[in-house]
Amino acid sequence: MRDEASLTLAGAKDYDERRRDPRVRVQYPVSLRMISAPNLQPFTRRTIHCMTSDVSVSGTRLAILTDHVIPLGAELKLSVKTGRFGKAYQHQGIVRWVVREPTTTAFVIGVEFTETQPPRLKAWLKHLSRFRSDD
Repeated sequence: MRDEASLTLAGAKDYDERRRDPRVRVQYPVSLRMISAPNLQPFTRRTIHCMTSDVSVSGTRLAILTDHVIPLGAELKLSVKTGRFGKAYQHQGIVRWVVREPTTTAFVIGVEFTETQPPRLKAWLKHLSRFRSDD
């Protein structure tokens, strides 16, 4: 029988293979906050700062250094800062997979965007179109 960690890792690999939009490998600073999650604890409502590993029209992969678990299915508010001049895109999303780095307090999570603030959606699409897909 497989343990929970191997199931989570398998879920991450499966999710990568099912991506519907091309991804751009780029590191952007992100501020995120959980807005709902199974067994949400008060301390998890704080803002967490992390970095993207890649982004697409429909989601992102985030590298997070924290000792608090961000559970599957958690709903997040994200602010992705893409430039030196403070341009940030606001998204809401759901955690689709979680992989914990075995020797650290780091996590890598996959977030599917469920909402991008409408005035910024067109700008987000234009921003991503500047990159060449690596898929």
